[in-house]
Amino acid sequence: ANLDQQLIASNKDKTETKDENDKMDRVQRKNSSFFEALMNSLNSVLGAGILSVPNSFISVGLVPSLILIFIMAILSYVASIINVKLNLKYDSSGFDEIVEKLMGKVGSISYSVITIIFLWAGLVAFTIIAGDTLISWFAFGGIDISPFKYRSVAILIYSIIIPIALSIPKSFKIIGIFSTFSIGFIFFYAIASIVKVCQIVPQYGISPTVKIAHFDI
Repeated sequence: ANLDQQLIASNKDKTETKDENDKMDRVQRKNSSFFEALMNSLNSVLGAGILSVPNSFISVGLVPSLILIFIMAILSYVASIINVKLNLKYDSSGFDEIVEKLMGKVGSISYSVITIIFLWAGLVAFTIIAGDTLISWFAFGGIDISPFKYRSVAILIYSIIIPIALSIPKSFKIIGIFSTFSIGFIFFYAIASIVKVCQIVPQYGISPTVKIAHFDI
């Protein structure tokens, strides 16, 4: 009887400890507001890749580009819903934790390695895009930094100030601030593009070089 009571008391203590740990985990994970989470989510969905949209319009034409953007919007929405539902179902704080619960430790490690490779490649690509943007900005000011040595220095300084610096903070609040600025600039970019179209089209019309659809290798 004493042994049974000790086992019951021990199990009760373990259950209470587990509940306390679960509560602590939930409290620790709850470190971002709705607005911060929204900005981080929008930033991850939109990203700097939006800067390459005009080039894709040139490559494949107006109609296919609009169709592709529509398809990507649907896929992004579906992927976001799947992500949210999996997080709620498995009470997880991120992809790595979901993968570990679904595929075990090996799956989690494999996912982490693939994610690091993907993020490294993305960071390099976005840095190149930013470097081209810097060249155009300096060109507006009458400064030519297109030669390799000047471009390399400009990209290095930019990388240290923004992309590399932003990979250090672990606080969603800090990252959320930069995500908010990023989303603001993206909306500014979109509004500026619309304004330029409204200025140019009435005056010059649509250029005969505009492609409706273009398919080749």
